[in-house]
Amino acid sequence: MKTILNRVILESNDSVVDNSSIGIVMHSDTATDLASYSSVFTHLENFLNVAAGTAVHPICYHISKVMSRGSGASTIEAYDITTHLDGSAAGSPVAMTTFTLGNAGTGFSLPEGLAIAISYRSDYGTDVEFGPGTRPRSRDRGRLYIGPLTSDVVDFDTTTFRSRILAQVVTDFQQAMFALSSSVTAGGDEWVLRQWSRKNAAIKLPTECFMDNRFDYQRRRSDPAPGTRTYLPLASV
Repeated sequence: MKTILNRVILESNDSVVDNSSIGIVMHSDTATDLASYSSVFTHLENFLNVAAGTAVHPICYHISKVMSRGSGASTIEAYDITTHLDGSAAGSPVAMTTFTLGNAGTGFSLPEGLAIAISYRSDYGTDVEFGPGTRPRSRDRGRLYIGPLTSDVVDFDTTTFRSRILAQVVTDFQQAMFALSSSVTAGGDEWVLRQWSRKNAAIKLPTECFMDNRFDYQRRRSDPAPGTRTYLPLASV
């Protein structure tokens, strides 16, 4: 049995913009090593690069051009968390690969803090939304933050003029998530997406994904790079 946390890292073209990282947990009941894990790596790459089901575009199409499309510029690091489900340090990656992020759309780059969140959950069972000083169902939910984004994802409400995510983009992302949740066989072992609760030190099988049409945000702190600030002495000086 193995549970692997995969960090999908997209490299930035600009020192002002941080690299983007997506955490995806995969589990196998039968695997004892990662000798044939390359099939899982391909499955994760396809999540970003291949339009699934009724999607018009793959996720990569909606990711900002500030993320490198250079050959092998993106990385997947696999961490064995089988005995670290409580979130304790799992050490160095046990496997790694590089891949090329697929082409972006024609839109311009949005501010790097804007992201799209794909939420997913496992079976709530008897868990309630609110308990005394706790939220039990929050341990049954997970999120993948995708960003930075291109302007191709933006729509607006014609009555209130609120910016929102295009309906087709929601479909593109949910279809990609549906494909990601399908099992993949590597070396005779079946690997399946899992929802991870560090609080419960447990993994569960996701049963549903959900999205709204509001943007989410990833707070990115970077040291200011030369040329990003403009200074003007004030009149009182």
